[in-house]
Amino acid sequence: MPRRMKTVGKYAGYALATALLTLYFMFLTFPYSTLVDRFLPLFQAAFPGKVSVAEVRATPLFWLKVSKLEVLEQGVPSSPLLEVDDLWLRPALLSLLTGRPAVSVKANLYDGAVRGKIGRKQDTLNLSLSWEHLQPGKHPFALKLGGGELKASLAGKLSLSVKGSSWESSEGSLNLALEGGPLKNLQVYGFTLPSVDEVTGKAAVKLGQRKAEVETLSLESSQVSASLGGKIDLLPRLAGSRLNLNGKLKLDGALASQYETMLAGFLRNKDAQGYYTFSLRGTLASPRFSL
Repeated sequence: MPRRMKTVGKYAGYALATALLTLYFMFLTFPYSTLVDRFLPLFQAAFPGKVSVAEVRATPLFWLKVSKLEVLEQGVPSSPLLEVDDLWLRPALLSLLTGRPAVSVKANLYDGAVRGKIGRKQDTLNLSLSWEHLQPGKHPFALKLGGGELKASLAGKLSLSVKGSSWESSEGSLNLALEGGPLKNLQVYGFTLPSVDEVTGKAAVKLGQRKAEVETLSLESSQVSASLGGKIDLLPRLAGSRLNLNGKLKLDGALASQYETMLAGFLRNKDAQGYYTFSLRGTLASPRFSL
């Protein structure tokens, strides 16, 4: 009997190994491109953007690699809101079995790296992401600012829950840190921004109840100090979200001697600490200064 059990165990082991190898090679050779058209609409339903990918394939370590992913604003022919060189996804098997699909994520974009997890529980999509060394100067928007130099890098974290398929119903938080770097020769609406050798910044935004509350948004250098705070009313078309922000700006050193007169004529309102105050109204796509 023991000899017979050993023989049965031997062949059972062969069968199990064969089944596992078959599943493994099915994973590697599966035509994932056929799934793209099916799952992209689900992703786009939760986010206000149009998504395109160049290729999806499996890797030997159970990751799905997505090459050249782009996110554009729906119905607006413009530069991509997001460009990802390479994106890796790995589904969590246990989560799939319990009906709560989740995917581990890592990506390379704008010379930086992103890590995190995306999961769905009932009708809620949950995201938890962190990133480091992202170069905002590589984004198409920055490249349109007159070909100037912006070499500061971004680090940060995002925690977000989106209920149903509406961006307006999102809840969560966003924290950013701008690590020091130069800002030179950038142009906005034909106006060249003052050059700053070393700029740092931080941001803290809370999302909930169809609003984005900007708790902190600031830029600091030896020559300029600027900050914004307030709320943004979120709309399904994100670019149309309305702004209700208040800000302040102060110049020092060479920038003060060069631009103080012009700044005083434009902003006019100055508080006891020497900061010029202003408001931002309008929309994300078309912000409007209010003095």
